[in-house]
Amino acid sequence: YKCFIFLFSCLFRVLNMFFLSLELSCGDVFSISFSSQSCDLHPAMFSALVGDKPEFVRVLLENGVCVRKFLEHEDTLCELYAHLPCYQKSRCDFFIVQVPSKGLVDLPCSGEDWTPDTVWDPGRDLFLWAVVQNNTELAEIGWEQCRDCIAAALAASKILRKLAQEKMRELASHYEKQAIGVFSDCHSWDAQRAQKLLIRISPSWGRSTCLWLALEADAKSFIAHSGVQALLTQIWCGELSVDNPHWKLKPLNCSSRLMSLFTSPQVKFYWNIASYFGFLWLFAVVLMIDFQAYPSWRELLLYVWLTSLVCEEVRQMYISDLWNILDVLSIMLFIVGLVCRLVASGTVFYVGKVVLCIDFIIFCLRLMAIFTISRTLGPKIIIVRRMMMDLFFFMFLLSIWVVAYGVAKLGILIHNEDRLNWIIRGAVYEPYLIIFGSVPTNIDRWDKCRALIPSMSNHTWALNSLSLCITYSYTFQEVQDNTDTIWKFQRYELIKEYHSRPTLPPPFILLSHLILFIRGILPFICCKANNVVL
Repeated sequence: YKCFIFLFSCLFRVLNMFFLSLELSCGDVFSISFSSQSCDLHPAMFSALVGDKPEFVRVLLENGVCVRKFLEHEDTLCELYAHLPCYQKSRCDFFIVQVPSKGLVDLPCSGEDWTPDTVWDPGRDLFLWAVVQNNTELAEIGWEQCRDCIAAALAASKILRKLAQEKMRELASHYEKQAIGVFSDCHSWDAQRAQKLLIRISPSWGRSTCLWLALEADAKSFIAHSGVQALLTQIWCGELSVDNPHWKLKPLNCSSRLMSLFTSPQVKFYWNIASYFGFLWLFAVVLMIDFQAYPSWRELLLYVWLTSLVCEEVRQMYISDLWNILDVLSIMLFIVGLVCRLVASGTVFYVGKVVLCIDFIIFCLRLMAIFTISRTLGPKIIIVRRMMMDLFFFMFLLSIWVVAYGVAKLGILIHNEDRLNWIIRGAVYEPYLIIFGSVPTNIDRWDKCRALIPSMSNHTWALNSLSLCITYSYTFQEVQDNTDTIWKFQRYELIKEYHSRPTLPPPFILLSHLILFIRGILPFICCKANNVVL
């Protein structure tokens, strides 16, 4: 045993002397390198990156290696990607095409002037190379080399969440926290300049802003930051005074005050709420007291109103969440109901009215979107939406059990049923009623076969209710724990929508769409006229 301890201590001393000599030799290398060019260390830098030596990479960067000169040739970055185990040469070429090119611009190195036209950031390329291979230490070094570190962290969070691996999700959360940390330091130093940093266009990241990258990355914690929320409040109020609850306007002339008032996203929001209530009132009047064989003036006004809503949906041209899906669904149902209604024959006319009545329900459900701006009701709507999704999947599973039991019951108790409506009733409708205790009576030899039907109503209903209550409780607790963060993220989406929305509410929004159409088509007409003259 003593001999073993002696040999181990000798081995430790030898290793200690070896690493000490290695450290001295590295110092000699860098003392020699100081008099040489940075490019002389590029092979060592490449080997350190490929060999996953983050400490050596950091030492090289601290001792004269310039990332810009190291990645000056695109072949270097391509070779780095070629050494990744999950990337082939073709995939490397595809990736390089996607990032902004450095072009023919003479790019300055570290410490020189940086112009807004410059779009190539070598630190970004090194950072993305480390991120896609989930290398935390090398990614941290690359992130430190990025010029726009907040945008880089949010972009990395977006990429890693898209790759959808467990370790990558942890790294995505890490970079979201890094972005929050950098922004918090900037906000504590100068709040106004930090807010400008959020909406500053970053040429290195596809001319996007940090605020847009945070939305794309689903960075709820970043959006919930007090500095980001202060900027959103300013955008929401527009030119109106943020701190004055009575909307006292800033010192402006009369026309500027009116323009500032009506272009404020907050005022647009309230105008659209009033307009939507008017639309629902008109829709209800037409359905209840003015639904004639030939459209009246109220019904024609309703069609014009809906046309303005359709134009606005076409202008937005995206389906990003549940509210947009409801908008598209309600418009499609209205068109179907209108076509059936205009046929003006007895049965089809009535079917059109039924479809329009169902469509009215969907338009009323769309009202919940206006409460997302409320700090009290907004989280409750999120809870209801999550519970509706839970209910959908629960009903899907329940339908499997109901149909399976219904087919088995129908095959055992009824011999060769050939009526389609009775088959559907016996296989779907009656098994569903059995859950609530209703027993069917239209069965052959009912007295002899009563024992074949299991008394499943009480047990099935209790089991289903218990499962649904457990699911609802989990969803409620999950949302309740993150109520403030989720509400602030939903608020951002609403503010973004009304910031880009035209000033006039429906149906007068048709005038705004007409102006936008004329502005869009006028340059093409002028260009075509100039070509004809030439």
